[in-house]
Amino acid sequence: MFSKTAKYDALIALYARMAREGYDTRKGGRVTTAYADQEAVRFRHELKHLFATHQIRSVLDYGGGGGDWHDKPVKEGGSLAAFLNVEDYRVFEPARAMDDRELTDAVVCFDVLEHVFIGDVGYVLNDVFAHARRLVVINVAGYTANALLPTGENAHITIRSADWWQGAVDLVASAWPDVTAALYYSASYTQATRLNPIRFADVNAADGFVR
Repeated sequence: MFSKTAKYDALIALYARMAREGYDTRKGGRVTTAYADQEAVRFRHELKHLFATHQIRSVLDYGGGGGDWHDKPVKEGGSLAAFLNVEDYRVFEPARAMDDRELTDAVVCFDVLEHVFIGDVGYVLNDVFAHARRLVVINVAGYTANALLPTGENAHITIRSADWWQGAVDLVASAWPDVTAALYYSASYTQATRLNPIRFADVNAADGFVR
């Protein structure tokens, strides 16, 4: 369905360099510890509801950075994996040569897609859905990052509207009708909006055509 461009691997090489060496910032200065946060923690309450609803026990963190769901206890106590009742946690982080991709109940992809070259968005989204049995949860940023690539370009290289991302997710989700897609759009780091979840098995079975 989708193929990756030459820019996919070129960007991975840049992000790997940033993970090793740190990066310059748009506001000045340099960050020496790159992509070490666990972004899923910010969405733990939304994930707890979604995981319970869809009976999620295994999860792939797609673009998981340097975080680990078994480290750093959440405010409620215990690890994120324990809080979400996750038994099997896997991570895919190509910038750190971590690739534990397998089919899991759910795939989460937080603050990743805005780092993907626009010509590779379809390829990456399809790969996300290909590893999910029941649920995909995505958060995408729609704002300029503080981080700069080694090229001097902003690290959020694909900034688009919420409607654009909803359309991109809907298009790919239609090829995976048994997977529910839940999309969150962040206008800023602290402001995320939940867009309408969609499962195309339900859409296809509903009466009428207009959606």
